[in-house]
Amino acid sequence: MRNRVLTSILVSFLAFGVLSPTFANPKGVPNSNAAGYWTQEKRDNAIAREFQFEPGAKVGKLVPQAKRGGTSGGTTTSSGTSYWPSNQQDQFVANITGKVFFTMNGSNYVCSGSLINDGKTSIAVVITAGHCVWDNTTSTWATNWAFFPNYDSNNKLRAEATYAARLYARTEFTSEKSFSMTAVQYDYAFAVINTTTTKDFLNPISTLPSRGSFTLSAVANAFGYPQASPFNGNELVVSKGTLSSDPNSGGKTWKLASSMTGGASGGPWYSGYSNGDSVGTVGSVNSYKYSNDKNSMYGPMFSGLTDQLLSDAINNDCLAVNASTNCANNRVP
Repeated sequence: MRNRVLTSILVSFLAFGVLSPTFANPKGVPNSNAAGYWTQEKRDNAIAREFQFEPGAKVGKLVPQAKRGGTSGGTTTSSGTSYWPSNQQDQFVANITGKVFFTMNGSNYVCSGSLINDGKTSIAVVITAGHCVWDNTTSTWATNWAFFPNYDSNNKLRAEATYAARLYARTEFTSEKSFSMTAVQYDYAFAVINTTTTKDFLNPISTLPSRGSFTLSAVANAFGYPQASPFNGNELVVSKGTLSSDPNSGGKTWKLASSMTGGASGGPWYSGYSNGDSVGTVGSVNSYKYSNDKNSMYGPMFSGLTDQLLSDAINNDCLAVNASTNCANNRVP
C-alpha cells in the first residue's frame, strides 16, 4: 500500500526551465526566496490562471479569476462534474493531485497538477499546463513555483517542505507569442522536484501514473481544483465523460464535458481510472475553454513529443544528484 501524501511540497527555482528540445540560456538569476513565500494568505488570494477563446477566435484571452466561488459539498452537474467525496480523500488520486502556485508578471496565480511516474527515487515530477509555467506574451517563466498535493480542505495534515525545481515546456509552446491554436496543442509542462532525502513524502514510483494516450472512443476522468464560482478552490473536483475533439484546432486537441472553472488548469486527465489505488495513465491536462460553452473543457493530445519532454525532465542528472546554482549552466536540452 502506498504512502499517503501528507506533506505539501513547496518548490523554489534554483534554475530556470529548459526549452526542449532546443538548448536555452538562463533568463534570470536563481530564485532563492520561494521558500516560505506561499503563506496561507497568499495562497488564498492567488488568481486562477484560465484561458478562454471567443467563438471563431484564433487567440485565447487570459480570464483571471480573482474571487473564489461557492462552498464545499457541491453536487454532480449535467456535465458530469462533481466534488470528490470527502470520505475518499485518502484514495490514490487525491494523494497525487494538488494545487500549483506561482508568480507571473508580478501576480500570484494558481493552477492544478499531478505527480507522474519518473522512474527515479531522487526526484519527483509534476505534470501541469504549459501556461502554468510560461507566459507567451512576455516570454517569461513563472517564479515561486510550488506544488501542494492533496489540498482538499478535509485533509488536516498538510505541511510544507522545500525543494529545488526546474520547469520544462516544449519550444512549440514557448515560441508562440500568444495563447494560440498552435500553443494549445502543446499546453503541457513538467516540474522537477528534488526528493533525494524526502522520497517518503511521495507515493512509490511503481504506482504513479505513466504517460498514456487516448483513443477517440476513450472515457476520461479529469481532475482539478477549480476556484471560480460555483467552486471554491479547496475541494478536489472530477469530470467524467467520453472524449471528442475540437474542430477549431483541426481536431488536434481533446474535448471533454466539464464545468470546471479557473484554477483547474493543468489538472490531469486519466485513462483507465479504477477509483482505487490506480488512476491508469495520464493522457491530457485541463487547458482551455470557450466563452460560450461553460460545460466543456479542452486539453492537448499527448504524443512522442510529450515523451521527449518528460525524458528531458527526468534525465537532468545535475538536478537529480544535487540541485544548486551550478546546475543553471549545466542543463541538457
